[in-house]
Amino acid sequence: MSGFPSAPLRIWRMRPWNANPLMHSSLRLESLGVALLVAASIVVVPIAGAVGTATYSGTSTRILADNASKTLITATITDSPVHVESERRFRATVLWGQGDQENTVAAPVPRTAAPGDPVPVWIGADSTLADPPQDSGDALLEGVGAGLAVLLGVWLTAVLLIWGGRLLIDYRRNIAWAVEWQRLNHRTDSDHDQG
Repeated sequence: MSGFPSAPLRIWRMRPWNANPLMHSSLRLESLGVALLVAASIVVVPIAGAVGTATYSGTSTRILADNASKTLITATITDSPVHVESERRFRATVLWGQGDQENTVAAPVPRTAAPGDPVPVWIGADSTLADPPQDSGDALLEGVGAGLAVLLGVWLTAVLLIWGGRLLIDYRRNIAWAVEWQRLNHRTDSDHDQG
């Protein structure tokens, strides 16, 4: 037995409606604030889940629609590849036929590519170069990320508000104690002067 009350008992004694007259109003305010912020931190869990689910659904729909408009074609390289420093890869003009129309576009190609080589290229609905299709797992990552951002944002805000509130209350309490200490000190000095 340690001699100290258990944690649940200490928490129970810190309730804002405690009838103990020794509990200062600042402690009541602090415990009420902590209770409200803990409740908000618990309530935000399903809200973060809903945000994550909505983000996942929206992103998944967007990815599926975007991927449906892309087509993989085999194009022919028409000129020598050129190294593009800003992209850190090689590009060359490629040619492909679509019906009776020929299209060209500058596309990324392997470093060893030569004119006349076939190369796979993703094109969009408007016959322009498109990025490869996104993986549907990206929607999951965005959904989880959005949910975690909401959850951690609220939790961090709650922790900072509790910490800042305690600092403010402790600061005010220390000032009050310093004033009382000065009053006691002056009384002691005046008592010595009278004696």
